[in-house]
Amino acid sequence: MSVFNYILFPGIIFAAAAGAAVCWIERKISALIQFRSGPPLLQPLYDILKLSRKETLIPAGAPAPVFLGAPVLGFSALILTAMILTEAGAGRGFAGDIFAVLYLLRVPVFSIFLAGASSPGPFSSEGASGEVRVFAACEVPLILSVVTVILKSSGELSLAGIHSIQSYEGAFAASLSGFIAFAAAFLCLMARSSRSLFDMPSSGRDIMGGVFAEYSGPPLALFMLSGWILDAFIPLLAVLLFLGGSGLSGTLLRYAGLLLFSALVKNIFPRLRIDQIEKFFRYPVTAAAAFSVLLGGLGL
Repeated sequence: MSVFNYILFPGIIFAAAAGAAVCWIERKISALIQFRSGPPLLQPLYDILKLSRKETLIPAGAPAPVFLGAPVLGFSALILTAMILTEAGAGRGFAGDIFAVLYLLRVPVFSIFLAGASSPGPFSSEGASGEVRVFAACEVPLILSVVTVILKSSGELSLAGIHSIQSYEGAFAASLSGFIAFAAAFLCLMARSSRSLFDMPSSGRDIMGGVFAEYSGPPLALFMLSGWILDAFIPLLAVLLFLGGSGLSGTLLRYAGLLLFSALVKNIFPRLRIDQIEKFFRYPVTAAAAFSVLLGGLGL
């Protein structure tokens, strides 16, 4: 890839624009549900520009390199994730990119942990602890769901290849094992993207801003933009793994459907407690994902 690819398409500018667009769409959907007009089209851009102009404050006692490096680390990993997923959607993936994406999706969790650990405030550490606990709870069922996909694709390890196989075998989610794996994986991916149902980093016992309570200025803008990018590309990963094989128009339609479903979940359901989230993912979701692996091994 050239510098153009890293900066413009499918790099930083494209990923940020996609994240901002999805943020605006979700806020518009929320406004419609609540009988409001919603934000103007460029509101996400205004939010980022406003934060970027504010002063960056570092709490007393916080290690500046870690405190300021945490949002950069998470943002960089999500840019790479967005690039890989965009290339895979265009049929230009590489062998093993599915594992690269799963690995890169762990980095934002680590960056949130670093942010909380480097902040002296109690809300920051509590928000970071909640994020790590959610990550630990949903990691196993997500991996099991991916194993089901690999079994159904006869060992294919490329996202583009998995997407292509479904063009003549049908979407994996249309089979019993694929549907169960899709449901488990999508719940895990929603938890990774911190949807309101599973939003732990900003909880902080519902007071202040959780792990982001001590952040301001450009670092907070990076965290905000990272969340938008994650929200934009998580549905694309689900489409590539489970709902592929329908051409560009079909892929976009299914992506839009998942995006709409996520927005509805965000507005309809309240956030679960951390103990409820852990029990939910460790028992029924993990059991369902393991059952999908069994069914996938049997060819069902």
